[in-house]
Amino acid sequence: GKAVPRPYVSGEEDYEFPPPVGTRHLYTFYHEEVLTLPQRLGRPVRRVVYKHDINPDLVRAVVSLHALGLLAEDKRIQVAGTRMSFRDAFLETFPEPSTLTAPIEGSMAIVSEALGTRPDGSRARVRGTIVVDHREANRKLGTTAERLLTAGAMAAAAALLGEGQALRPGVLAAEELPLEPIQRERAARGITFQVEDRPV
Repeated sequence: GKAVPRPYVSGEEDYEFPPPVGTRHLYTFYHEEVLTLPQRLGRPVRRVVYKHDINPDLVRAVVSLHALGLLAEDKRIQVAGTRMSFRDAFLETFPEPSTLTAPIEGSMAIVSEALGTRPDGSRARVRGTIVVDHREANRKLGTTAERLLTAGAMAAAAALLGEGQALRPGVLAAEELPLEPIQRERAARGITFQVEDRPV
């Protein structure tokens, strides 16, 4: 019922994703949906949690570096005769997926579950799922599954905005876009979610 900050690397659980991803160990992760869904969905929302499969040691390291002030833009260090921000040097150690010589292997899964009450008063749990193979994304557009999904969703939203189908001017949260047209536009770009009822 209200925004409550959660500790980093908390809320851990094993979650069963559809094949071929399988069981992954998840942690609570900051993402904008936690704030936008309760404000923009247009119906009461009691709890929103976003979880991610991420290395907890990496999260702890980033939090520690931030707490030490090392990730501030003005924290500069000497690297190979050049002064640069520690943050930029740190981020340079992570490879940009598009620079890798071979496509990333494996698949990416996004799952969204909603538990609530239907208009008739019955309790329900609905799960929406999409699984994209990284190699297939690379074959189609020379990118990763994550970027394929992000770009496809943004293109669908841009098409609606171009047609004047947005609800209002200004910045829109994804859940404010009209459902039927956005589903149609996403499907035209190969982005379709499997939706299923689950046991409550």
